[in-house]
Amino acid sequence: MPDRVTGLSLPLAVALLRVTGWGLAHRFDRLTPRELQILQLLADGKSPDELAAELQVSRNTLRTHIQNILMKLGVHSKLDAIIAAIRHGRVSTVEVPEADDTTIDLTPIPDTEEVR
Repeated sequence: MPDRVTGLSLPLAVALLRVTGWGLAHRFDRLTPRELQILQLLADGKSPDELAAELQVSRNTLRTHIQNILMKLGVHSKLDAIIAAIRHGRVSTVEVPEADDTTIDLTPIPDTEEVR
């Protein structure tokens, strides 16, 4: 049934919000400073053990923080959360220098079979 104000059905409105990403930016405001810190460390590529050690918390506490982040953002994985955080400028990323082409050997590996 369409909404009286927008004329959109609820499923269509939800789909539109998902496609446009509207609303996700506002969900970051729900995150605590600690959750934003954890999101940044995840974006830095830290493992769960490294995160727990750096934050001086147990792995169970870390898992709870991560579950809270996923729930508040409405995403399904840590990767989705990191991508969203990067897109919305909530975490900084490290710039990786370009590889020097002279250090990469691009010579094809010959087949092991003899060529006749």
